Amino acid sequence: MNDDIVETWNKTVGKKDEVRILGDLAFKRHGRWANALNGKKFLIVGNHDGMNLDALAGLQAVEPSTLKAVQQFRRVVSLHETVHKGQKMALSHYWLGTWDGVHSGAWNLHGHVHGRRPASLPGKVSDGKRHERGLWLDCGWDVHKRPLAFEEIDKIMGDKLLLMPEGFRNRAYENMAKYRG
Repeated sequence: MNDDIVETWNKTVGKKDEVRILGDLAFKRHGRWANALNGKKFLIVGNHDGMNLDALAGLQAVEPSTLKAVQQFRRVVSLHETVHKGQKMALSHYWLGTWDGVHSGAWNLHGHVHGRRPASLPGKVSDGKRHERGLWLDCGWDVHKRPLAFEEIDKIMGDKLLLMPEGFRNRAYENMAKYRG
């Protein structure tokens, strides 16, 4: 299984591509797996990563192969809020109930739930109350079977936005117009 994942990853990701890993890179032997994967890797730590942030950040090596892997991680964090190509997003391992910009079109890209949260699946949105509305996407391997490019995520999230109530959609479009031009 692990070898198949590495093969699929390396067919999808080039050596110079930047990749945000939304946690659970490995239960152990992070160094081996990180070294096997193409790309410049940014790690958002998951509950199964089994190492503390100091170890992952290279402040100490907990296994011989870890140090080399850590040098490949450009950043190791628990949560990363960013704007990419004009899109605000919160990158996390865990599904977030709220985040900066949740009601104006910012995304939460996450892992952890293994496809078991319907509102986080492609083509689905929350049918809950106003305070439960947001644009979530479970980017986990078990949902997509490969890493996703930003352009793919943008398309999925655009389709999800069309399913949202008009008021939410209008706020999101206004916000996107400010940042995307």
